Amino acid sequence: MLLAQYTIRSKQDYIFRTNRIREIVGASINITNAWDILAEEAGKAKIRFQKAGGDETFSLENVVKQFESGELCVVELFRGGGNDTLLFSDEKIYCQLNRLFSYRIARDCPGMVPMVVCVQASDNYKKDYANLKREVDKKKNTVSSGRDNNLVPFAMVDRVTFQPYVDIDYIENTIERVTAEGQSKRLTFKKNVDTNSDTYVRYLDSLATKRDEESLLAVVHADGNNMGRKIQDLLGEASDYDYCVRQMREFTRKTSDVFVNLGLKAMKKCKDDLSKTEDSSINKAFRLIVADGDDMTFICNARYAVKYTEAYVSAMPEEKGYSSCAGICIFHSHYPFARAYEIAEQCCDYAKTRIHGETLKEESWIDYHYIHSGITGDLNAIRVSHGTDKSIARPYRLGGSSADSDSFKCVEKVVDIIKERHIARTSIKTIGSKWEISHADGRKEYVKLCGHNVGLKEALSEVVDDEERLMKIIYDIYEVYDLWFREED
Repeated sequence: MLLAQYTIRSKQDYIFRTNRIREIVGASINITNAWDILAEEAGKAKIRFQKAGGDETFSLENVVKQFESGELCVVELFRGGGNDTLLFSDEKIYCQLNRLFSYRIARDCPGMVPMVVCVQASDNYKKDYANLKREVDKKKNTVSSGRDNNLVPFAMVDRVTFQPYVDIDYIENTIERVTAEGQSKRLTFKKNVDTNSDTYVRYLDSLATKRDEESLLAVVHADGNNMGRKIQDLLGEASDYDYCVRQMREFTRKTSDVFVNLGLKAMKKCKDDLSKTEDSSINKAFRLIVADGDDMTFICNARYAVKYTEAYVSAMPEEKGYSSCAGICIFHSHYPFARAYEIAEQCCDYAKTRIHGETLKEESWIDYHYIHSGITGDLNAIRVSHGTDKSIARPYRLGGSSADSDSFKCVEKVVDIIKERHIARTSIKTIGSKWEISHADGRKEYVKLCGHNVGLKEALSEVVDDEERLMKIIYDIYEVYDLWFREED
């Protein structure tokens, strides 16, 4: 028998190569459907394939008997974390299904890069899975990214993906040239998305408030906390397939229920609430991009990024061992979306640094970054180049009380005091801009402001008693004041 794991390499690159909503969403659906395609190809070839399904029972003894009798050839153990883990009866079936699956993906989903690794299976699940993960790590360092293209000199190419155009697409009497990859994503989009739905948005620009004036969007990437350690604790010292597979099936089912079903329900409620109370001229929709296991990625108007994020993470039942951290990247609608997503992912990683430790912490933290220029690369390098790495208080915990300077509620409390005392927006902007250049100059502006507003310093110090921390919080407020804290028009 062979234990195998399938995954899609460079998923984010495949999904976010363009700023076209229909291609982004179509790519995400293609990846989600990949494992159904695998089972479908097995069925066409009369390869007896058993899906994990909703039945959590599993018996290795019964599977072996069915393998030996020919009643079964492949058993799907579980799907989770963007991977599909299967048990094959023998190498011949494994190679046959791989050829069929690879051909189908190359034909119907060009640009997607499937990867599979296998190891010899025994009766020790923990040992086999550890061997499999080692082989997966090796393969990830050698497999192609899928971006190479063989072009003739006169080929017309897409300037973003550098892939050749193969056809044209007609959208509302507008002609658009498309690549083979883009065409497959659009076809998937047309088959799966209701364009008449109130949550549908055609262009990223339609989510922005005012094109050419405030064309700001936010991409939010959230990821569940401590998932690897939870699996280790769940399995403990157990090594038999029956127990481990049953536990993993139940774990992946519960993960999807919490992070996808509960999370989306909370965000849809947030959208409905916003539609009732906020400025009707601003688009309240969020465009879901990825909802897989404990991963969630969506786009929305930059003004509502925190509200949607708070709604999502608040749906996680921390008392039952579920929590998520999130990264928010604010960008202009015509900025390359793939780069914005990379920043959001790195912000999420920074937020997660606050939950790492000896004990498991079920806390939700956020970090955010506002792209002001075209500087790209590592988030820390960007902040160093801007001179802001020592100026910020981020990340913040979502939850807690306003008395906790690590909590985002503390930031909101500082804003409330600023508004209650009618502090001019320009004063906050001046402090923030000076602090970014020189901490000494920022403090001078803060002292000057407190001198003109009796009682302001005392009121703020009651919320944050550490002046250095307070200055960093004010700087964080300054960066997004007009988006998240401004008075509604």
